[in-house]
Amino acid sequence: MDPEQERYECTEIFLTSNASKSEVARLGHECLQLAKEFPLTDPECPWLTNEDGVKWRSMAILPIYAANRAHFYLEAMTFDSGRRDFWSGDSCAFSVLEKVIKLIEDHPEVDKINDSVEKRAARLTAELDKQFSIELKDFSVEWALEMFGSTEDDETRMKSVAISKREKITFKHLRGF
Repeated sequence: MDPEQERYECTEIFLTSNASKSEVARLGHECLQLAKEFPLTDPECPWLTNEDGVKWRSMAILPIYAANRAHFYLEAMTFDSGRRDFWSGDSCAFSVLEKVIKLIEDHPEVDKINDSVEKRAARLTAELDKQFSIELKDFSVEWALEMFGSTEDDETRMKSVAISKREKITFKHLRGF
């Protein structure tokens, strides 16, 4: 199976099963639904861009990218139960997902997309990067290899891989990423 397809299906299952429990999951799920209907992607394989999607790349990948970020963040939160409600109060992060949905809903037809819309999509992608960053402490290569299915036994410690926007989030490793 294609790794992009596998990631898409994993995210879809996760967000669908959690949509009723979390506003973040609901918004991420809505992004996936929009990706299926979006004229820049293949409706049968929404993780792939079509011919028009190549021209408007930032716009084409935006809904899937937003859903992947929401999934990643929610998975990360499961490893630190003391911080579960951290994101629920972060209206800025909700806002960026809502902006993604609004941008996609406002431009359902390819011929309505222009350079300014493409630039807005690129800015939203950058905003997603800022909102969904996480600091990993004592993250080992062993755990990373485990996550990606490798059988390598060597363990090497690494320090902070990413930086949290608001608070440091500590946990040992992430499943599924």
